[in-house]
Amino acid sequence: MLFNAPPGDFAAGDRGTASIPGREHEFAAGFTTALRYAQLLRCPRIHVMAGVVPPDADAERRARQRSTLVRNLRFACTEAAEQGVTVLVECVAPLHDPVDAARVIDRLIEQLEPLLGALLSLCEL
Repeated sequence: MLFNAPPGDFAAGDRGTASIPGREHEFAAGFTTALRYAQLLRCPRIHVMAGVVPPDADAERRARQRSTLVRNLRFACTEAAEQGVTVLVECVAPLHDPVDAARVIDRLIEQLEPLLGALLSLCEL
């Protein structure tokens, strides 16, 4: 069993805030709320939605989003570990570059293991 942390403004195109520079406080507040729900419901996993990298993002923007994602996931994993909750991220990528997204997830897991896991959504295959 798992549930999603808040995705941001889904109607505006947000698919998470974990990688979005400048929205770190929003991510932390949303994750803290999700963690409270996890405690109440005894849910052992929370899916963190990373956010979208714009297709026209340059290397600097991509690097900023990656570093923001790592910092936010480190925060989430630390908070969740205190409650015995595992944080999950999903490898969602544009069809033209799914391998890069998988590499990013692999590096994140290496950095944050054993506090972070990967989520595979079979309905998207």
